[in-house]
Amino acid sequence: MPIDRTSFRDWAAEATDNPREVAEAALTHKVGSRIDAAYRRSDL
Repeated sequence: MPIDRTSFRDWAAEATDNPREVAEAALTHKVGSRIDAAYRRSDL
């Protein structure tokens, strides 16, 4: 059964200690600008 975005974000915030950016990356949302992305080179 697919999970919707809202349910996933609620779960990620309540059940994990991961930063917001990790949840957004898991949802394949773009985080920040091109300049911000240039400094985010880890494999979050």
